[in-house]
Amino acid sequence: MRAAVSYTFSVPYVEKLQKGGLVYVGFALGNHYDVSQDSVGGRQKIVRDKLETVLTIVDKSKRYNIYPAGDKYACFELDVHSAHGGPTRRLQSRSQPDAQLRVESESSAAEFQTHYAANAQPKSSFLVFVLPDLREDRWVYKGETSIPDLEIDNAHWYEYLLKEGDMDMTYRMYVSEEGHPLRLWQLGANLYSGGHKDIYVSDYYNFKAVDDFAEDEFAVPEWGNCNGSTSPYADALGAAGDAGAQIEAQAPSRHWGDAAYDSFVHASGRRHRHAGEYHARRRHFHASRAAVEAHNAAEAEHGFRLGLNRFADWTPEEWEAVTSTETGSGVSAEDLEGLPMHQRTLSNEEVPAVFSWQGTPMDSPVKDQGACGSCWTFSTVSTVEAAYYRVKGEQRLFSEQNLIDCSWVGTNRGCYGGRQITALDWIFQTQHGLAGEAEYPYRGLNDWCRKDVKRVGLKGRSVQVPADDHEALKEAIATKGPITVSVDAGDPKFKFYAGGLYKRKGCGKGRLNHAVIVSGYGTTDEGEDYWLVKNMWSPFWGEKGYVRIARSEDDCGISKLPVYAEIDEVSE
Repeated sequence: MRAAVSYTFSVPYVEKLQKGGLVYVGFALGNHYDVSQDSVGGRQKIVRDKLETVLTIVDKSKRYNIYPAGDKYACFELDVHSAHGGPTRRLQSRSQPDAQLRVESESSAAEFQTHYAANAQPKSSFLVFVLPDLREDRWVYKGETSIPDLEIDNAHWYEYLLKEGDMDMTYRMYVSEEGHPLRLWQLGANLYSGGHKDIYVSDYYNFKAVDDFAEDEFAVPEWGNCNGSTSPYADALGAAGDAGAQIEAQAPSRHWGDAAYDSFVHASGRRHRHAGEYHARRRHFHASRAAVEAHNAAEAEHGFRLGLNRFADWTPEEWEAVTSTETGSGVSAEDLEGLPMHQRTLSNEEVPAVFSWQGTPMDSPVKDQGACGSCWTFSTVSTVEAAYYRVKGEQRLFSEQNLIDCSWVGTNRGCYGGRQITALDWIFQTQHGLAGEAEYPYRGLNDWCRKDVKRVGLKGRSVQVPADDHEALKEAIATKGPITVSVDAGDPKFKFYAGGLYKRKGCGKGRLNHAVIVSGYGTTDEGEDYWLVKNMWSPFWGEKGYVRIARSEDDCGISKLPVYAEIDEVSE
């Protein structure tokens, strides 16, 4: 196939936080994708919002990901054999072999069969997925229909029915009389954006088959700053915000015979480029599964239980990209130099023995950072939201994306990591405010700073709580609200935490690599003290998005570098 196409993608998403849902394009949270693709030659260019470019050239074994980084472009170069991708093939159903529903000529189809990359795979298999393959037996031709909202009277449609356990899922692809893609409609789990059943609609337009592209169509742009630099987590960019990997997540899942892993694939949204990736991830899944089962078999010994979640088949590099980035995510001791110290107003005797902000307007809803290393923004915003509530007496959700896009100062690098103190300094000393979540919604990737969005004016500062002083931290939580802290999330057991009292000898003695929020504290029925910590991995992780961490010397770093925001003045 040599063709160009554009498409949009809509889905009702995070209704609790963003009423009316969001409109995306592809998997990334954008507004528009333009695609140029030469399947035979193994060349592809995808431009998101006329802003971010993913350029794949199989003969060079290169994928270039060019994206906004503050006020300029940055570029990562990946080896195409290790980057994520998936094939886009002609629209032809085995169930309706006589239908003229295709986007490739027969000669192109023949070329597709004979042009292979160096490892004997077709070059197209290294390209980012854009359209489903209607040649697969699971797609059944259903006949002619209309699409009223697109004002299309004559369309052909295909259907794929899937039953996974008790869940029935339906997928429908619509094409024009000429075989041009029109719409992919889904009622099911995860063909686009995550592990839940929902309705997803992708509309294609401006499809155009071409004999060949202009010579410079797939040229690496000089303005992209592609100078041979590679990401320190190049193999993990699928989990850290790489647009190519995000779009590829739309590919229908493929199964190679492992019932347990295949079931997980549908529950988690994993999409595989080829059998090699399937089996590699399958091994990670079974290793995770064995570790979880072994731990839970001795739960009485540990005090907490584990559960498989979306991280079960992630590679170590992917996990590292989300929790521990190039610049680090969290607060460092150097960050605290010169910060004012928290002044207590309650004595130890006056501090409540048990206290929790969970479920109150002071503690914002559990959010989800997705596949972006932006934990530092969620931790920062949460303490700003708490400070706002102390001043105004009402809950206001602020924008993490505002920090991702605009706070490129010091060690802050958007989806590739940052620190809460630097972010708070930027809010109070540089921007003098922060946009609201509704006005600047979360996209989960690096984008240009939107300076036209109205900000809430905020005058304030960061305040540190004395390190390793549990009583001072308890008092600060009770009087100031949720507090930003950094934790040691390096142990695999942390990512699979499913409930109970999390405790691990030596936890927090090394690097603190993940930013979270401490929202309360308490004591278990067995008399063990804990911190109540809010994560940003959705309500489906841990105990509805929270984890109880033992309040001891091994508290995973919670009491080492706690900081909160203090707001003196708000101007709407």
